[in-house]
Amino acid sequence: FNVLMFDFRNSGESGGDRTTVGQDEVQDLAAAVEWVRRTHGPDQAVGLLGWSMGAVTAILTAGGAEPVQAVVADAPFADLQTYLEENLSHWTGLPDFPFNWLIRSLLPPLVDVHPERVRPVEAVTRMAPTPLLLIHGTADTVIGPHHSRHLQIVAERSGVPVELWEVEGAGHVKAYATAPD
Repeated sequence: FNVLMFDFRNSGESGGDRTTVGQDEVQDLAAAVEWVRRTHGPDQAVGLLGWSMGAVTAILTAGGAEPVQAVVADAPFADLQTYLEENLSHWTGLPDFPFNWLIRSLLPPLVDVHPERVRPVEAVTRMAPTPLLLIHGTADTVIGPHHSRHLQIVAERSGVPVELWEVEGAGHVKAYATAPD
């Protein structure tokens, strides 16, 4: 296997000053897939492996304009809007009411990040016949495993070959560290 590893915008050695939780990162990944095919031939088989936001971005890319042959998604959320509703108070330290509504209403136009555009649960319906392996720790408190369970159900209904591997006791993106065998 050849492996291409890269940094999303605003990560590692890449430029940029903001992370959009998959909204714009999907362009980075699609460009990487396009580069592989342009460099190694248009029939080059491509698989995507991503963790957390990278898992979300892999699903969004595979369900978009850039077809790939397989996706492994470790600890994705199913829908950014739902994820924010579940976790915004945890991240901000502010009470749910009235701050969650204010932040979710006022912030998107100010920072040009729109949670309704980051919906892996929608993208997975367009992935068939691309196989999807979902990985999630049962002790993940950052993105609960119910997100992967929901993605699995929607993928199955859409004809996507999907498997969910839940790792007992593993925290966020700790499946391999918890169960390396």
